[in-house]
Order: sequence, then C-alpha cells, then structure tokens
Amino acid sequence: MKLLEGFQVEINIKRLRKRVMRSGTDCPEWIDELLAECLSKARPEPIAIYDFFKAAINPEKHEIELAEQTFQSGFMVERFKRAEELGLMIVTIGSQVEDLAEEHFSKNDALRGVVFDAIGSEYVESAADAVENMIEEERGYCMSRFSPGYNDWDIREQAKLFSLVNGGSIGVTLNKSSLMKPEKSISAMIGLSDREIKHCKNCSQRDCQYRGLGT
Repeated sequence: MKLLEGFQVEINIKRLRKRVMRSGTDCPEWIDELLAECLSKARPEPIAIYDFFKAAINPEKHEIELAEQTFQSGFMVERFKRAEELGLMIVTIGSQVEDLAEEHFSKNDALRGVVFDAIGSEYVESAADAVENMIEEERGYCMSRFSPGYNDWDIREQAKLFSLVNGGSIGVTLNKSSLMKPEKSISAMIGLSDREIKHCKNCSQRDCQYRGLGT
C-alpha cells in the first residue's frame, strides 16, 4: 500500500468553469474574477492512498474479485477487461474548501458557496488525475478510474473498497449511506495496461457531463 501526500495539484480551469456555469456557454469575465478570488482562499491538502491486487474477472457473473472481496458491475468488467493489474485508490483534499462553501451558504452568499463547492470538486478531481499520472510514471499506463455509485457499481460496495484500502489512514470515513467524509474525496478502481486505454474515446459512459473536455 502506498501513501502520497504533499504532492502538487494543477487544477483544471476548463472543467472548473464548466462546473460553475453548468453549461457549455462561455464564462463571463466577472465569473473568472470571482473564481480567482475564491481560489486565492482555498487551501486544499491533497493526500492519497492506493494499492494493487491480484484480480480475477468473471464476465459471466459481472464480477471482479480483488483479494478477499468481490465487486459486482458489468460496466466495470467491460472497462477493465484488458487491464494487466487492478488497484484501488482513495484521494482527498481535506475539509477546508467544503467548510468555506458551507460558511458562505450559511451567510446566504449562495454564489460564493457554489463557487467554493465547485473548486473543491475540481481540486479533488485534479488531485486524482495527479495520482493517476504518478502511478503511470512508476508502473505504466493507468486506465481511467471508475468510482462506486457510477453506472451499475452500487455505492454500498464502497465499504468493500475501504476494507482493502484504509481510508481512515488519510482521514476519510464512510457514513451509513456509504458516502465519504470529507465530501471532497474520491475512491476508485484503477487498471494498469501495456497500452494506452483512457480518455473519452475509450470510455463507454456516454452520459458524463465532462465527456470531450479532455484533461
């Protein structure tokens, strides 16, 4: 199991603008100014943990077996069928940014609340991207991650993921609904391949709002 902390995260401004605008329309100058203001106050603390496991994929049962746990998802079986090795990761940026969002919502400043919430979401996505890049540098091509709660992977299987990768060691816990705290955290399955299989052209999730944006 590998711990990563204090690593650099380059936020994806293009995706951040899309999160705030909730559409593909151009971002007005005053929104960019507000983003810059809020970004200057954000203090994310990225930290991640990941591990790789011996995997057994059963397409007929739509199952992936890692260590002593079995995960069920036909979508995930299809996604990782060409993987040489499978792993699990948990990434978080802590609670400071989401605390800023909650503070502004409580003060009826919904606009800045929305912006801070978007910044937190984008920071943790960019942090997860950075972790994938570091894994690639060390291990080879890292296939695009996939998280519990998406498509047909039941969010309740989050507990199985946490039983193999200790989220508590980086301050991430699960509530009774299998949601993570801090909220700006990502858990995911990742795959290694001997050739590049990633980005939108290789993903069958057609309803993703970020499809076509790239990295």
